[in-house]
Amino acid sequence: MKMRFCNNCDTIVPMNHRCKSSSPRPKTKSVNSHRRFQKLRLDIIVRDYGECVRCRVLFNKSTRETPDQPLQCHHIKPQSLPQYEHLKWEPTNLIMLCQECHDVYDNGKVHELDFEYEIPPLFEY
Repeated sequence: MKMRFCNNCDTIVPMNHRCKSSSPRPKTKSVNSHRRFQKLRLDIIVRDYGECVRCRVLFNKSTRETPDQPLQCHHIKPQSLPQYEHLKWEPTNLIMLCQECHDVYDNGKVHELDFEYEIPPLFEY
């Protein structure tokens, strides 16, 4: 099944998806930057088997993306800090997390994973 990125609900959806959200999210970044991240996010989803990596490693459970609960593409080292800005587009600094696991890191104070995991390289197409 072909998938695409929905700009309204900010999730990966089937090509025939009709979004119920009435208005798109406000654009805060350049279109090229947003498109570049969309592609990178899709690559990370494929690399991480479409699952929350933390749930898989710590809890041995498969938490997949759904329209109600999109996976978050998390920057391990936060891009908002100047010392990590160069890692913004680095696949080895990105990992897929469910919302619950993403909330563990979302305060910006945790810059390391709380589990052992070797980030695999992106798949070659």
